[in-house]
Amino acid sequence: MPKTPQDIKVLIIEDEPMLLDIAMTSFGRAGFQTFPALDGEEGIRVAQTVRPDVILLDIVMPGKSGFDILAIMKQDPLIKDIPVIIFSN
Repeated sequence: MPKTPQDIKVLIIEDEPMLLDIAMTSFGRAGFQTFPALDGEEGIRVAQTVRPDVILLDIVMPGKSGFDILAIMKQDPLIKDIPVIIFSN
């Protein structure tokens, strides 16, 4: 049975609060369960806890870039198979 948006958990990792809010609002209005993270380290912790169906990952972030965070995630057996969509403003 296909999942409906209400069944899909989306983790959004974005360091700009305004852009994070826009993404959370847009996906939330579409019916998805949304989970925010303002930096990559927080994103990893949320992913390990929530086990989302998909991760939206900003590339340009202070400190560790999205590419750095993606490399860390792909080493973690709990979250390595979660699909990641990379985006950047």
